[in-house]
Amino acid sequence: MIKLSMDLEDFKILSFDKQYEVALDEGLFLYNYRDIEEIHECYSFQTFIVEIYYNNFNEVVKITSFSSG
Repeated sequence: MIKLSMDLEDFKILSFDKQYEVALDEGLFLYNYRDIEEIHECYSFQTFIVEIYYNNFNEVVKITSFSSG
């Protein structure tokens, strides 16, 4: 179980697979959008945002996280 009070630095030290799992399980889904090459999903945590990038085959290709304040 991941602590809900996780901060950005805690999130960044997780493995790629764990970041994906935590974003989907613990983050608040904000929105998704599609550009020519990728699909983006954004999730909110208390003090930061996570963006997950999918290719056109629905495979996760990148996860970024940044401060929301």
